Amino acid sequence: MTVTEEQRLARIEADIAVIKAMLAERCVIRGQRIDALDVRVSALEDAEQQRKGGKLVLTALMAAAGVAGGLAAKLLPFMGAR
Repeated sequence: MTVTEEQRLARIEADIAVIKAMLAERCVIRGQRIDALDVRVSALEDAEQQRKGGKLVLTALMAAAGVAGGLAAKLLPFMGAR
């Protein structure tokens, strides 16, 4: 049984169509994974910003406590505490 050129061409075109469909499906899956990773990265960036903000607040509180302690140490002798 001899395969004609038209049949070979039709088979090749069918194979190409199958490969294109598989590649399109893989691209969709990769796109979904990339979108999910973008969401996770955004959440991590938000958490990092909150952490930095928390450190700044803690630093400000520590500085205020240091100033208050320094003032108390300077003023206690004048207030009669011996």
